[in-house]
Amino acid sequence: ARRQRQMCIRDRNAAALDHERRFRSAVHASNDVMALLTPTGEISFLSDSVAEVLGWTREELLGRHVGGLLHAEDADLFTDSGAPIAPDGQPLSQVFVVRARHRDGSWRHLEVSSSDRRGDPVIGGLLITARDVTDRLELQQRLAFQATHDALTGLPNRAALLARGAELLTGPARLAVLLM
Repeated sequence: ARRQRQMCIRDRNAAALDHERRFRSAVHASNDVMALLTPTGEISFLSDSVAEVLGWTREELLGRHVGGLLHAEDADLFTDSGAPIAPDGQPLSQVFVVRARHRDGSWRHLEVSSSDRRGDPVIGGLLITARDVTDRLELQQRLAFQATHDALTGLPNRAALLARGAELLTGPARLAVLLM
């Protein structure tokens, strides 16, 4: 009976280790960057995908404060503790976009999803998932420009003129139009 209990315990331990290996493989194989920030804002865990998304290796970023990677205009989204905070001072959870420095010096737009797990004794920090949306945002900007500008001259088109005129007419300023 004792031997059977030992074999059962060994089987459960092996199954738990196998489950953990599969989980780690899934996390590191994800295209999204997964990170864990300590209560003081240092990066304590990163998935391997950070190398593809931002060009940095995990080892180069572990232990650094998350604010050091962010654009100055976006760094105020994170408090000293690393927790995301909205301009009104309320905790920011859900999804938001920040600019992060790529190793080559360029800026990448990351759609960040955060989950405050500082109260969880196992995690004890902020869980972050980030996806590179730079190409999508650049495409949206190009399409918006094309919709409001002449393809040949690059000057604002009729749609842009009408939108700007409607905007000006809603304000208290007086408006005059001069046609030549």
